[in-house]
Amino acid sequence: ANGGKPQDENRALLQTLALHAVGMDIGRFVDSAHKPADIRLHMTLLKRHDLVKHYLLSAALTVSAGSGLANAIGVYKELDDSSRGTGFSFPDLLADRAGIRLAELATGTTREATRLQQLMGGPLSESDFMPDIEKLPEGIMEPEFKQRYRNLDSRAYRLVEDEISRRQRLSRPTKLVQDMNETQVGAHSSGLIAHVLVRLARQLDQTESHFQFARHRVRLSLRVERGRQDG
Repeated sequence: ANGGKPQDENRALLQTLALHAVGMDIGRFVDSAHKPADIRLHMTLLKRHDLVKHYLLSAALTVSAGSGLANAIGVYKELDDSSRGTGFSFPDLLADRAGIRLAELATGTTREATRLQQLMGGPLSESDFMPDIEKLPEGIMEPEFKQRYRNLDSRAYRLVEDEISRRQRLSRPTKLVQDMNETQVGAHSSGLIAHVLVRLARQLDQTESHFQFARHRVRLSLRVERGRQDG
């Protein structure tokens, strides 16, 4: 909106896109006689629908409740998937982290938020805001996960986490902010993010009890984050 804070514009947009990503009717959240039309968007990221949901839901969680909660939920989701879903997926985790990073920039300082709007409003490809997922392991069920990585603090697991962080650092939004910090470039307001973002179309062991403890630790992290929010 004209005259609105860029952080508020970005927050509302990411929340709306996340609702679209999971197929929810945003009209039910609008208390107005002029409700928005029921628009169905088929969004993909790197030609995958699951990645766009991870990306946008993590972004929406970040702008609504903070990156700590979003990160904890992302890890818990993958641990849960390893026992009764499609398996632990590092590409999904990378999409979570990329969405979280974008949301942090989108709702950071006014300069960061407006510069991000300018960036996302220009010529853009998916690789500019979503790192490459090539060769990241996925579909890892619980027995294999425990055999390969043992726990979330193991060297094997940290190596993959480090690779995810490395790929994130190479993303265009992250490099943009790094350049801003180095050059102190001023920012100018822009309202271009909307039409572009729509295109986004530790403690495991060899025993079951330790695997359950990993989930318990993530749940505890969620409670701590909720407590901080309530406080």
